[in-house]
Amino acid sequence: MKIRQRTLLSLGITLACLILGVYLFSSRVLLGGYADLERQEVSRNLMRVTDALRQQLTTMHRATDDWASWDDSYQFIRDRNQEYISSNLVTTSLKLDSLLYLDANGKVFYDRPVNRTPGVRPPNGETIAKLLHLGSPQASDVRGGVSGLVRYEGRLLMVSARPILPTLRNKPADGWLVFSLFFDQAEVESLSERTHVGVKIFDLDAPHLSPDCRAAYEKIRLNRATWSQPLDASNVAGYTLLDDIAGRPIKLLRIVDNRSIYKQGLATVRILTQFIVIAAIAFSIVIMVVLELSILSRVSKLSDQVKRVRDSQDPTTRVTLAGNDELSWLARIVDGMAIALQERRERLRSNNEALRRTIKELAATNSILEHVVEGISQIGADGRYTHVNTAYARMLQYPTSDLVGMHWESTIAPNDHEKFRVAVKQMEAGEKVEVEVQGRQKDGSTFHQEVVLIPDPTGVNDGGSYCFFKDITERKRLEHQVEHQAFHDALTGLPNRVLFIDRLWHAQARAHRSRLATAVLFLDLDNFKVINDSLGHDAGDALLKGIAERLKDCVRPADTVSRLGGDEFTIILEDLHDVHEATEVASRIVESLQYPIIAVHGNIFATASIGIAYSEHGNDDPDELLRDADTAMYQAKARGKCSFVVFDPSMNARAVERLELELGLRQAIEKEQFHLCYQPLVNLQTGEITGMEALLRWRHPERGEVSPVDFIPVAEETGLIHTIGEWVMREAFRQTREWQSLCPTGKALRVSVNLSGKQLQRRDIVSQVTGLLKETGLDPQLVQLEITESVLMEDMQDAARKLQSLRDLGVMLAIDDFGTGYSSMSSLSSFPVNTVKIDRTFVNRMGQENEVDAVVAAIVMLSKTMRLDITAEGVEELDQVLHLQALGCSTAQGYFFARPMTPEQFANRIKQGLAIAA
Repeated sequence: MKIRQRTLLSLGITLACLILGVYLFSSRVLLGGYADLERQEVSRNLMRVTDALRQQLTTMHRATDDWASWDDSYQFIRDRNQEYISSNLVTTSLKLDSLLYLDANGKVFYDRPVNRTPGVRPPNGETIAKLLHLGSPQASDVRGGVSGLVRYEGRLLMVSARPILPTLRNKPADGWLVFSLFFDQAEVESLSERTHVGVKIFDLDAPHLSPDCRAAYEKIRLNRATWSQPLDASNVAGYTLLDDIAGRPIKLLRIVDNRSIYKQGLATVRILTQFIVIAAIAFSIVIMVVLELSILSRVSKLSDQVKRVRDSQDPTTRVTLAGNDELSWLARIVDGMAIALQERRERLRSNNEALRRTIKELAATNSILEHVVEGISQIGADGRYTHVNTAYARMLQYPTSDLVGMHWESTIAPNDHEKFRVAVKQMEAGEKVEVEVQGRQKDGSTFHQEVVLIPDPTGVNDGGSYCFFKDITERKRLEHQVEHQAFHDALTGLPNRVLFIDRLWHAQARAHRSRLATAVLFLDLDNFKVINDSLGHDAGDALLKGIAERLKDCVRPADTVSRLGGDEFTIILEDLHDVHEATEVASRIVESLQYPIIAVHGNIFATASIGIAYSEHGNDDPDELLRDADTAMYQAKARGKCSFVVFDPSMNARAVERLELELGLRQAIEKEQFHLCYQPLVNLQTGEITGMEALLRWRHPERGEVSPVDFIPVAEETGLIHTIGEWVMREAFRQTREWQSLCPTGKALRVSVNLSGKQLQRRDIVSQVTGLLKETGLDPQLVQLEITESVLMEDMQDAARKLQSLRDLGVMLAIDDFGTGYSSMSSLSSFPVNTVKIDRTFVNRMGQENEVDAVVAAIVMLSKTMRLDITAEGVEELDQVLHLQALGCSTAQGYFFARPMTPEQFANRIKQGLAIAA
């Protein structure tokens, strides 16, 4: 189909779809909206008609009330006086069909029918009384009367009944007054005139009820709503039910109205559709004319010219199209393509002959080039080289001419001859074969090469092959290096954990066969972190290398020395006869480490703790053997480091106990089993409490009170000390802040909190303390942090920096257990401390050993010289108090003054006063 035809077809389909869409939209959406408006209008008219009917009933009911609530009527129902009848009950003045008086029992007292319409018999009073049931007990409760419609002998009767009362309504009702009026055709016509709507009333049980009324009744009889439906193209009807006084439907009311709204909708749809059709046709004509002038006619012209170029043998035939748009550009491009095609046709004609000559040669060359690696050779059926390239000759260090005619066995290492023969046989079967062999150079040296063999694709050299060689010596070296790195430590060159475990399994297997013993030594350097942090990682690496060399010097060549990681080393000793051979090796190691490791930074001293696990006849699991050696190593550290311990099974029990203690610590944090006690710090001169030391206690649910001596080391090893320490500081700071309000005016209590070495090593310890002080609102000068002197000596520079930052906050600092470590008073001058605490071991021995007395006196004297406060720990006797007072010690704590107290006990102590009787 041509473009012009497709364009016309597309426009026609589009126009038809547009018209159909407009029609569907108009008929379903617009007409639907007008239909909704029509239904709403019918509903409003129905409401006006029913409202008018209801208003008529209301008017009658009000008139009934005027007559019933009248002293004359009340008197009439009592004495039936004729004057009332002659004066008031004039039928010509009443627009009623019946006026009925009933006594209190609902019986007819006086019936006054009204012949309002000639030929129409008025309603009977007895019948009306029966219809209303006004003598029933329920009727006596209806003070406002009743009104509505009743069915009277097939006709609709409007009735209104009111109880007869005095004008003041101060006496009980003595009967009923009933007005009634037939709702006949005249009333219906009057209702139509008032509402300007055609109204008709239908009996529900009429045998000839019209189909539209029957259908409407079925729709509305259940939900008692209204219903509307078109009767024909010009009229629409609305329906509703009329109920009697009891609420039962008795008549169907129908109104009929003109369908003016719907007709307006039809006119609107018709006009809109006509407008859209005309506009669409006009638009299509314009589009078609524009397309014809600007595109279709020119495309047709261009198509004709291209066909002429295709069919013409004249190379001068051209394609031209006037203009400066896409079609003219396309014409120029097609014209250029025609010229280029003609030129290519000439070149192809001249190249075809040469191409046919080289196709066969290129096929063979392409097959060879696909498999080129580096060296290329051709081997005949006799196994001799018939051709080699320069790269392969250079690889073998032969001249190219020397290789031609040489057998391949001369260039392959003898131990790989058989492997190469197998490869040749596989190749002769028509397979491409890849094999790794060692090549042999002219000087006899060997190298690794990868060889690819393929049969001769040309078939000229029957039984021959092409070989492609690649030197993979460097790749093999790298593979060996990677394999070595996978099983050896990069720093020391020792076997790593993977190789160590593998060798241990083999050692145990050999021991099982030889019935000899095996030992595993687990070595961990003491204080390696201090050396690494203080001297730098380069010094730490130099130390690890030196330790590795020392360990290799201390064992036999057949023994295995490995580095598991960090500062942990392990040793496998095989073919042992007893455990003493293992302890001798451990002794040599400990002794060798007494000498310094020489490094760029100078001499480095290091010691190690060694655990020994001894296994007879290879019966122990290697993993358990390593674990036992690790357990023994921790025992060696616990005994003072720089030593070795041989594992015995009882250590497992201690290890299990330690694990249980660690688990209990974690649960203690979660279940809040920790609590603080406070021991007073007493001024020895005034006898007053100046502060208190916060002491951590753990109340275990099964073990009871657990000593800090038992669980603090475990907390430090596992890192739980950080969480516990933070909780201790927070709780102590909070409690101290609370107690300040209990102190006498001008007095304040300072709390001392122990800070472990692990906590001081934290980078954020200063910010942590700062945050806790802000959180609790405690004055920093009321806090004293206690650090043991051994912690300060581990990394003096880092400790001094952090302590100075804490001191800048205003926090007081104390050296705890002074005299038990390696520090001196001169080294203490490097730290911004305020207080020195004399260890309880010195205090307990005062007065018993002159040497101890001299040490304590020296500590006190030098502390005063350095303007440091002195606190004595563990004071339990009066003689100790007197001795310390004589030396000039300022503060003390101990059982002599008070045992550690719970927070409640300490608060009561403050309330009693800060003075403590010595």
